[in-house]
Amino acid sequence: TLELHVKTHVKNAEILEPRNVGVAVQRVYEKNKRRREIERSMFENVTPKTIDKVFMEPTRLFLGDGAILRSLETDDATLVDSWWEYQSAKSRSLVSRRIAIDGGVACLGIVVDGALVACILRYEGGALGMLHVKEEYRRRGYAQTLLEEATRTLQARGEECIAFIVDGNNA
Repeated sequence: TLELHVKTHVKNAEILEPRNVGVAVQRVYEKNKRRREIERSMFENVTPKTIDKVFMEPTRLFLGDGAILRSLETDDATLVDSWWEYQSAKSRSLVSRRIAIDGGVACLGIVVDGALVACILRYEGGALGMLHVKEEYRRRGYAQTLLEEATRTLQARGEECIAFIVDGNNA
């Protein structure tokens, strides 16, 4: 079917063989951008929620308190990296690469008043981690929402869900 054909092309577009990380990330970003263009043209008369169900990828979800859950973008990498407990000289490129390769599946963020205040990323091995909520936005259920949405999406795709939790994290 057409849907299977497109999914096959999408899967092939997500294959990454990095030699030069900067070029590889840009290539994945361009492939994901082209994939979204193809999806939109195929389903131009269908609502975004229907597209999400077909391709099982989250877009923007409006939360009850005015916050927005959305896929992370490579522009978010610097801020996300600054929050990471294990930040290093090379970690920003790792974060950027994870966001680009993920293609909007499980690298998610929550935005309040236009600013990113929480995030979760998916590691290369598929596990979820780097969950962070800015101090002033804690105790609002944002971490739970991020973890639930990332898990729901991965399960819908038939993928295994594992989450890393730092020892001593009592939240």
